[in-house]
Amino acid sequence: MDDANEAVAPYIGLPRLPVVEWPDAPADDNPRGLHRKTRHLVEWANRRPFIWVDDEISSMDGLWGAYRRFEPWGWKPVLYAHEVVLNELAQELRPAAEGVEWFEGLPEDEQRKVLHALVLFCGQARARQDDVPESIARSGVRPTHTPAVMLANWRFGMEQLPAYELTKSFRLLISLFSIADTRRRTLHCTKRCGHEWHNLPDPPRDANVG
Repeated sequence: MDDANEAVAPYIGLPRLPVVEWPDAPADDNPRGLHRKTRHLVEWANRRPFIWVDDEISSMDGLWGAYRRFEPWGWKPVLYAHEVVLNELAQELRPAAEGVEWFEGLPEDEQRKVLHALVLFCGQARARQDDVPESIARSGVRPTHTPAVMLANWRFGMEQLPAYELTKSFRLLISLFSIADTRRRTLHCTKRCGHEWHNLPDPPRDANVG
């Protein structure tokens, strides 16, 4: 806290710096795995670039902070539920058909946000262009359909396609994310890792996604 301005700053040549004042009590509705400081710090930064060094933060905190900076897309905390569903689908904790039904039940603007998030997830999972043929085959989308042609050419931006192309885009991107994330879990996360999304419990079979 403010003690750093007395106990640290003078000895390493720093001026007196502003201090983030933490609320008396942490938010009690934080998503599972989110650090108690994250929401407050991201709100305080107000989309300004910042560096946070801490021995307790995880990939969940990085995702939360990154999404809050996509101002044109209007990210909101409710998107956390979407992230859970996408990772459950990628890990085959939920059937693909259930995921498509969930996606088609979203408003169109939410569908476009989900597609944008999926592209980010594919990048984070280190998807490769040579994963595309298998992704198309798994998705059931014809290779001649526009989203499949875009993916084959390693072009994204499917969230900008007409509404009738969104479900096909979802099926393709989920397949790509699943392939890439499975490889990452197999090669690098064989034991319990620090990726919050790789430690999801099995969802109740009678639970509705939403």
